[in-house]
Amino acid sequence: DYTLDIDAYAESLIFSEDWFGASSPNNSAHILNAGRFAYTPILTKADSFSKITNPYGLLRSPWNTNPKPFLMRYNKILGRKHDGYTLTSCYDFKSALTGTNSLATFISKLNGKLHGPIHIMIGGHWWFNNNTANSSHEAWNKTDESTSVADWLGSSTGARSRALLASKFLWRQGYIRCPSTCSLPTFLEEADDSTND
Repeated sequence: DYTLDIDAYAESLIFSEDWFGASSPNNSAHILNAGRFAYTPILTKADSFSKITNPYGLLRSPWNTNPKPFLMRYNKILGRKHDGYTLTSCYDFKSALTGTNSLATFISKLNGKLHGPIHIMIGGHWWFNNNTANSSHEAWNKTDESTSVADWLGSSTGARSRALLASKFLWRQGYIRCPSTCSLPTFLEEADDSTND
């Protein structure tokens, strides 16, 4: 039953070790570490392959400043599981079909719904240090310093992933730029768990 699969998608056969591996690996680095895709490397020194890399030279988006060169997945966005998203439901299909006689309109209505949430649900967003972000913003006052990112972003569906999606949009429009290069850290050191969500 497809409606049951929506809630239990992580238990699907495609997320078994024989297929694509866990949808959210059980390790603090979020590296896919079991199954046929365990420790799949991300292209390093990728500037010879693409003009767009992250600051560590990995074939990742420039705003993705994660230095670990492996395939990663995580089911939380700044500490909130799935950021309130679910897979596309029967209701979503019905809503998209209502009032249209055109396949093109139907497909257009479902374009983002069919694949967008899965990016958020298994991609994740972590390593955001709330204290650093608040204290570095000079315009904020003492009240703002005690406000957590979770409170500031809100708890509605997609509230936290909008921070990630905004960075992508702002970079593509030329409003923000990320460092072009950063020194590679020692990969054996784990991230501080206090900033891991």
